[in-house]
Amino acid sequence: MNIYILLLLFVSAKSLELANLSITPYNIRGVNLGGWMVLEPWIKPSMFYQFLGKKLPKEIAMDSYTFCSALGSEEANKQLKEHWKTWITDDELIKLYDSGIDTLRLPVPDWIYTPYEPFIDCYDGALEEIDNLVNRVKKIGNLKILIDLHAVKGSQNGFDNSGISSKINWIHIGLNNEPTTFLHWSNREANWFGKWSSEDETYTSVNYNNLNFTLNTLNVIAEKYKHEETVMGIEVLNEPWEKIPINDLHEFYLEAYDIIRNVREDYFVLFHDSFRLDLKHWKTFAYKLQKYDNLKIAIDTHIYQAWNQLMSVDELYGKVCGEKVKINEFKKLGLPVIVGEWSLATDNCAMWLNGFQDNLPGYPNVICGYQNCPNPNTEIIDGSQGPFGSGISTPISGMCPIGNLWDNNEEVMKLLALKSLNVFSKHGSGWFFWNFKVELEDRWDYLQLLNKGWIGDVNDMSNRIDTSYYKNLIENSCYSNFDYDNKIHEKNVLYLITTFMFIGVILGCFCRCRPYPHIECKTKYYKSNNKLYTKATIWPNYKYRLNNSEGLPFKNVELHTINE
Repeated sequence: MNIYILLLLFVSAKSLELANLSITPYNIRGVNLGGWMVLEPWIKPSMFYQFLGKKLPKEIAMDSYTFCSALGSEEANKQLKEHWKTWITDDELIKLYDSGIDTLRLPVPDWIYTPYEPFIDCYDGALEEIDNLVNRVKKIGNLKILIDLHAVKGSQNGFDNSGISSKINWIHIGLNNEPTTFLHWSNREANWFGKWSSEDETYTSVNYNNLNFTLNTLNVIAEKYKHEETVMGIEVLNEPWEKIPINDLHEFYLEAYDIIRNVREDYFVLFHDSFRLDLKHWKTFAYKLQKYDNLKIAIDTHIYQAWNQLMSVDELYGKVCGEKVKINEFKKLGLPVIVGEWSLATDNCAMWLNGFQDNLPGYPNVICGYQNCPNPNTEIIDGSQGPFGSGISTPISGMCPIGNLWDNNEEVMKLLALKSLNVFSKHGSGWFFWNFKVELEDRWDYLQLLNKGWIGDVNDMSNRIDTSYYKNLIENSCYSNFDYDNKIHEKNVLYLITTFMFIGVILGCFCRCRPYPHIECKTKYYKSNNKLYTKATIWPNYKYRLNNSEGLPFKNVELHTINE
């Protein structure tokens, strides 16, 4: 029995390959300050209305890069300065802190700290605005900031959130040779790492200039805030493309960590999983981290329900609760996981979520709702004049697409929030909601979720998320309703049954009789017709029970005691 237990423990340890890392524990409750320094049309669509109906690609903005180039640095900077001063208010920061938020993840681009065109004049004053934000946050209790390097030269993923959407191809020519339709998603790539071959589905070269440029930017950021206690950490790079070779990405991460740690040892450092939260990709990385003492790190993963296939509400709950499996696997490996982005959106209907005037072809798989477009002071918004992406996502006569409503939508959103927080806080090392606010679609807006009572303690005037009442709801939220985790439970039950059966077999080897009470058990061989057969057991009343496969009569049995 003891041998079996030791064997089981050995096999389990080998399968997990524990890294035995010395890591400072964290449990972050945070939000993202997205859409401020890195523009995303879906977060604040009112800034991009002006590009609807434009006929020339050079006149159309889809991200930060083209915002500067389409408007010109002077006009773009004028609009950006107004946006920077109004997007994050002191009242909103106080509301977040009062609700229980303790950390703000601040997405920033590299061009603010190491400027290059077309951003040099376009982003004039941006660094001062960030400094101002740090000082404002400093005055609000124990609220902290994590600097997230969100956009880098060349684009690390091809999304608009990287500063520039990669390879927008204009494929349809209208009247007067005016391009009207573009492809986006089918051409996505990440030129930050190197030259990508779409034919071979691999990188043909590595752009070390870009990589070194990013490392230098991280050094500049680390040096700038090394004496600023409000800035508690740095995320090395947001959402690097999943096709970047994982070993090369690990080496970049380790170089970045050395740079940041050498500037300030107590910086908390976050590494995004590159959409590959799988142990096989991170075991080696964990072992390479063993050379460090007092690690202050975590793996960042982004868990969204907005790009799911169609599912029932029970399947939705189950998928959320089932996310804890991978998180726990990483915990056993020695790597804590923080969910750096999540929301309550369950479809990708929100206008321009997948890019300006674009959506993923074939998505969403639901009928979207519509509501009045944000910024009612703007004249009627109509995207019917184009340009158009390969997916449909556009305002129509002042109405903007939003997500589909569930039956009993309010209850669904409340339970979805509880189950998400259960997985991210109880099993993970914390979370950052995306986003603190948006102009359109409440399920992406943390402040609106508080106001609606979809998250936080509705019995608390501040809607705090850390009250004992709400904590208890979180703690027990994944024990109810059907979830994918049930399948895990079923596997565990089967495993336990098999284990006990195996133990029973082992125990049976130590006792060669049936375990009846008050029975003296003696094992003997029996003989019949001068042939030696299997065992006989003495039963009560001194009767012999035989393995009588040949139907031998008892009178012909000759017993022989065996020394065992």
